[in-house]
Amino acid sequence: MEKMNARRVMADAVLLPNGCVILLNGAQNGVAGDSATGGSSKAHFPQFWAVLYDPYAPPGNRFTRLARSQIARMYHSTAALTPDGTVLVAGCDRCDYFNVSVPYSKSPWGLPEYRVEVFYPPFYFWDARPTLLFAPEVLAYGASAELAYDSVTAKADIDGVVLMAPSSTTHSTNFNQRAVGLRILSDDNSGTLVVQGPPNRNIAPPGWYMLFLLSGQAYSGSMWVQLLL
Repeated sequence: MEKMNARRVMADAVLLPNGCVILLNGAQNGVAGDSATGGSSKAHFPQFWAVLYDPYAPPGNRFTRLARSQIARMYHSTAALTPDGTVLVAGCDRCDYFNVSVPYSKSPWGLPEYRVEVFYPPFYFWDARPTLLFAPEVLAYGASAELAYDSVTAKADIDGVVLMAPSSTTHSTNFNQRAVGLRILSDDNSGTLVVQGPPNRNIAPPGWYMLFLLSGQAYSGSMWVQLLL
């Protein structure tokens, strides 16, 4: 870890399939919440910039500023990974009762914010992004499973397969973010991968997961798989 490149409280942190983290929303100072009787926000100066945290980058270069939103998203904001690898961004409360020093797009509804945005991480636009063609609907613990990918358009080898748990965020807290790497048993380099399911339910509880392919830090869109006992 290292010092962030900007002030932020009430951040919504989204884990990506490649292990990087997108930080969105929040404010530059203050605390979460508001008074019991309403009134102004306890946080001020919205943080409009998204930030990428790359734990694999050299020390001193792990935080990178990305795109800027025009919408303030502070208390009661949310962000979540979607099956195509983008990030759904929504929400805000007390969205008219804070100090702000830069131009932005005010909520048409006053205090609440009902507009929804989609954030595209930089990896979404990489040429090396693999394409997943098939994944079985059911995956068993420790069992092998065959996947299909587009080998014609592949610009690099598939070097990772990851299960991402579906999740949601509130109050800057997400209790279900989980990335589980699957062991690759074989790859014929012509479009077929064989992987092994997680070893046990302590690593990945039963349920639905988004399955992504990795090629370096580039990742595919996902398919839903159900992990069963």
